[in-house]
Amino acid sequence: MSNNFPKIEDVLKNNLIPLKNCKTKEHQIKLLEKILNKNYRVFLPKYYITKLFNIKPYRYNPLVDSGEFPSLKIGSRISIKTSCFAPLILSQYKNILEANNANN
Repeated sequence: MSNNFPKIEDVLKNNLIPLKNCKTKEHQIKLLEKILNKNYRVFLPKYYITKLFNIKPYRYNPLVDSGEFPSLKIGSRISIKTSCFAPLILSQYKNILEANNANN
């Protein structure tokens, strides 16, 4: 698998206006889910999550283990549905969205 994915910071900055125009947090999450599926894959290997999204494993491992995040297990590799990380990404990168809101 190649690692030619864009940085999440760049993806958020490129989609800042549509994310800012969302009226509710739920709508913002739905939009970010679509953006993640477009820029990444529907399922990503578990070991890519920390590299791509800068989310520490202790924040998502309990959700994967409990079955709250849909995952596929192929041999010893576990892939997790990418769109499930939208709420975690929004909370992780809240400062990027707020800083750009203050500048505009």
